[in-house]
Amino acid sequence: MGKITALSKKAVVFDYMGAASSLEGLDARIDLLLHDSDTYIDDIACRIIEDRVIKKEGPPDGRCLRRCSARFIQLNADQQRRLAHHATWSSNREVTRREHLRQEIEKSEEKYKTILENIEEGYFEVDLAGHITFFNSSMLKMIGYTGGELLGMGYRSFMSSKTATRVFRSYNRAFRTGQLPTPFDWELVRKNGERLYVETSLSFIRDANNKIVGFRGIARDVSPRKKIEKELLYLASHDHLTGLYNRGALFEKLRETIAYAKRFRQRCALLFLDLDNFKTVNDTWGHETGDRVLKEAAFRLTGLLRETDYVCRHGGDEFTIILSNSKNMNPPKVAQKVIDAISRPFDVGENKIAAITTSIGISVYPDDSDTMEDLVKYADKAMYRAKDRKDRYICYNRGKFTKKLPLEI
Repeated sequence: MGKITALSKKAVVFDYMGAASSLEGLDARIDLLLHDSDTYIDDIACRIIEDRVIKKEGPPDGRCLRRCSARFIQLNADQQRRLAHHATWSSNREVTRREHLRQEIEKSEEKYKTILENIEEGYFEVDLAGHITFFNSSMLKMIGYTGGELLGMGYRSFMSSKTATRVFRSYNRAFRTGQLPTPFDWELVRKNGERLYVETSLSFIRDANNKIVGFRGIARDVSPRKKIEKELLYLASHDHLTGLYNRGALFEKLRETIAYAKRFRQRCALLFLDLDNFKTVNDTWGHETGDRVLKEAAFRLTGLLRETDYVCRHGGDEFTIILSNSKNMNPPKVAQKVIDAISRPFDVGENKIAAITTSIGISVYPDDSDTMEDLVKYADKAMYRAKDRKDRYICYNRGKFTKKLPLEI
């Protein structure tokens, strides 16, 4: 019911709609009029203009022909000219509209490219597999690769393994949650192996269905800032004279060492030492000579210990040693090595030789206590006991203060 099965030769099918055979079988509301109708001419023309569906190549927007409610009528020559005029006008308007749209898109793309090529920050786009799909010249300059090398490269190729894992987690979390991470820093490895720090801000790339298909990012070189931060951190945690950890860092490192020992059921020890006779050196030869003694003492102490141990300048002529976790840890043996090292004469220049000895107090985790505060207090008490006779070490040993006299030479 209501399907086109045949068309008479007198029934006019608009020449811009295609062959009559293309209409056979279509479902439409049909009025075959064998008389002239200017009303229908204008009606059809309006449908051509407004709906844009009666076109030889078919409806551009996917609308079916039956929505036109097309009516096929017999037209005289004047009506055909009028309809052709309407069709031409509509077609020209469509072409003009499409051309205008194309020009606007080109202008927008050109503006977009110009902005990207003139910003100092690196711009990049990656797909969900982590491959670089687009970038600007600043990104090329930052990373040191050519455009041909960078296009399609996986982002892990210019990151350390540790950095790549952290960055991947940020990308993955953003994809799963739909929440973008705050700007974050990571270490970029350039083609020549040079490393620099960049801060990256991310946004999503979405398709027409609003599905996330990738990420775009802005990368800023923050290496100068990182360098300053590192220097400030060093100054905050190190003694400016000796380069050793300072008093503040001592407690941080001791806390970390105790936590590790507690977790793995190991032992660690704290040694407090004071340079005997140092005040005499300062008073006799001045603070400049005293500073040279302190720096030399720091150098000797550092050379005695493992990389896992810590040496700190507690303040003045006092030093602290943290012996990290070891099953074979022997604090008294280390203390004796320290006494021997410090007792060697200090050549402070200008034919001046300083004779310095040291007194050491020892506390052990968990033997003496399992808290940092107690270990510090006990090591300090043991050191002052040792200073009574000088040139010796004393173990706190839960308040028993086991004494060890220096070896005779």
